[in-house]
Amino acid sequence: MKSLFSIHQSLLTLACLTALILPGCTHVSPKALTQSHYAYNLAANRSIESAILLNVARAHNQESPSFLNISTISTKNTLTYPNLGLSTTLNPATGVFTSLGATVNSPTGSISPTLVFTPNDGEDFSEELLEPLAIKYLYLVSNSETNLDHVLRIMVKSIGPFLNFRAIPDIHRAGWSYNRIENFEQFTQLLQRIYSYNGYQIYYDHHNKTPKLILPIPASFPWKPSELKLLSVLGYAKPPLTLVFMRQRGMKLTPHVINIQPRSLLNAITFLANSVIDADKGQKTQQPKKINAQFAALLSKHLMNIYVSNKRFNNPYIQIYYRGRWYYIDNKDQTSKESFEIMHIFFNATDIIPKDRSLLLSS
Repeated sequence: MKSLFSIHQSLLTLACLTALILPGCTHVSPKALTQSHYAYNLAANRSIESAILLNVARAHNQESPSFLNISTISTKNTLTYPNLGLSTTLNPATGVFTSLGATVNSPTGSISPTLVFTPNDGEDFSEELLEPLAIKYLYLVSNSETNLDHVLRIMVKSIGPFLNFRAIPDIHRAGWSYNRIENFEQFTQLLQRIYSYNGYQIYYDHHNKTPKLILPIPASFPWKPSELKLLSVLGYAKPPLTLVFMRQRGMKLTPHVINIQPRSLLNAITFLANSVIDADKGQKTQQPKKINAQFAALLSKHLMNIYVSNKRFNNPYIQIYYRGRWYYIDNKDQTSKESFEIMHIFFNATDIIPKDRSLLLSS
């Protein structure tokens, strides 16, 4: 009876062990789903960031941009359940089982991903690449950011008579170029002051044929003399209560409506490519040999410090290897990181996957 009781006890132990293991198997698949979702989310986001920086590097080398979209990600999850083994020892003299043993193998699982890539080219993509950004997206990006100054400097090439040149302006018209760049930056800084003073409020009017951006100005806003001078260039005799921005194409402007011309994605990439800094030399790779002190000070105010070096950088925010050199943004450079985030949103706003497209499969 004692031996029989011992066997019953062992069987009960085995049953409990089995009960503990098998329900746990039901948690493997959800856990795998959570882990794979997290990993693919990070990887997909990083691939977009790398594509942006890669195309800045291409533009820096006077090459045309190229993008490859991840259309779909599908995975096949395989789960092998644990194997249970049972062994017993029989006493020949009594005919009673005297011992009972069990072996359990741990469950195993595997994930087999299949990625579908879509090359971006053709007429549809060319239009998106070359077409200036819609006013609607300027509003959406501005509404999601607190730094309107940086949004406009990255995404807009002109506001009224104020031109936002590429980083290296025409050295043969240095005075003319400098005044327009300086005025543009002073005006965007004014808009940033109004934006923050007004609690980061900006509005989008799309009821008429031509969409407008509307920036209200509180009556108590503290104007500076230099800011009033900028307003006079725009035709304001006294400080207005609102600033209205409209994208016009060769049309006569409405009084007190400021013409705003957004950049295209290609123009924004080229703009940033001209700001690439050679970390090995400590200067811009395309900087003219002769440049006055005003331009040197102006060009030092980077929106985004993108470095290129023969050596891999130890603490990058984002880094890629292209044509034998490393392109990167320093992880300690908060201003550049914020600007890169704006560029990321800009890219997403213009990104499309044309129809009837060949696919590249990778598994």
